[in-house]
Amino acid sequence: MAAVAAHGPAASSSSSTFPPRPSNLLTIFQAHFHTRRGNELTFQSGHDLDLAGVEWKVLPSGSHALSSDLLWFTLPDTAEGEGHGYDKVGVACFRNRKLTGSAEEEADAETEQSGGGTDANQQEARRLDERGARMTAVGVIIASQSSIPSHQLAAVLPHLEALSLLADASSLQPRNHSVLKNFLESHRFNTASSAACFPSLHVRSPAPLTRWPESIYDPLLDLPSIVNALGLILPDVLRSLLVSGTRLLLFSPQGVETRSAASIAWTLAEIVEAALTIADENEERDEEAALSPKLQRLHQHIPQVRGIIGLHEISHLQDEEARKKQAATMSGVRPKRGWIAWTTDKLTRCDRAVRLRRLS
Repeated sequence: MAAVAAHGPAASSSSSTFPPRPSNLLTIFQAHFHTRRGNELTFQSGHDLDLAGVEWKVLPSGSHALSSDLLWFTLPDTAEGEGHGYDKVGVACFRNRKLTGSAEEEADAETEQSGGGTDANQQEARRLDERGARMTAVGVIIASQSSIPSHQLAAVLPHLEALSLLADASSLQPRNHSVLKNFLESHRFNTASSAACFPSLHVRSPAPLTRWPESIYDPLLDLPSIVNALGLILPDVLRSLLVSGTRLLLFSPQGVETRSAASIAWTLAEIVEAALTIADENEERDEEAALSPKLQRLHQHIPQVRGIIGLHEISHLQDEEARKKQAATMSGVRPKRGWIAWTTDKLTRCDRAVRLRRLS
């Protein structure tokens, strides 16, 4: 198992030339860590999606050691790209707010304004539940054209700056959900005109990663750090991913933002996608067709960026592995599509593992 360095977020950019936010939001939600009940989903609005277990994805092991993080994930029912004309990808911003006297006063004032009263027992119970820190996450489920990495990045990146601001506001006033509802309604996905809602990356050429950044949170901005972090194992990892069906798991140490692992995963996936696209460039692509023959072939071979996974998904991974083995036994063909994921837990359901560590 190789060990590479995990870098922090890229420097923020002051550019205002990023694309506008598309109307492709399916669901918005809020999760919270309760010291006695554990992770809880405290708010959900939008399409009626099953978000069971999503609170463990956006509040993973080790979150208590971080002040903020950006978490990518997929839902179990779409982990293999199954959809109805579009795919789903999830992203959330995590905040760990240390509570001072003034922060607690803000929470009390919020309760009073919302009609909850200022009962001393209620205030004391809330303080005991948070124990000096308020850990919350605000996330969205977004519709993308497919589970191909470039489609998912194009769908998600324009929303990340606004999502970060929503997470800041939610950490201050966790019971004020009106701002979350307003954001959803402003960018809600319209299934009647879905084709018009699918953005695309601003690619300059088919060569790997030759595109313009789409957000200050774009993994592309972390590229120099990623190359330095992977170092000599980069070519070997890419060769592994070019083998159909390879499952790559990145181990992110607790206390390091999982955004670093996400940047590595998305960059690797983009490189593989570009390589396979160039190899198949002899056939013209029908840009109007959501699932042209070329896109179908790419969809079968390009690894899916599955996002963060944890211990609660072991049974799902076991079931998936059993189904693929059974299918391979019956057909005699190795599964074509692999995935890239990352975790803060000790998991082994993969073909290749890379352990990340802090920079020395």
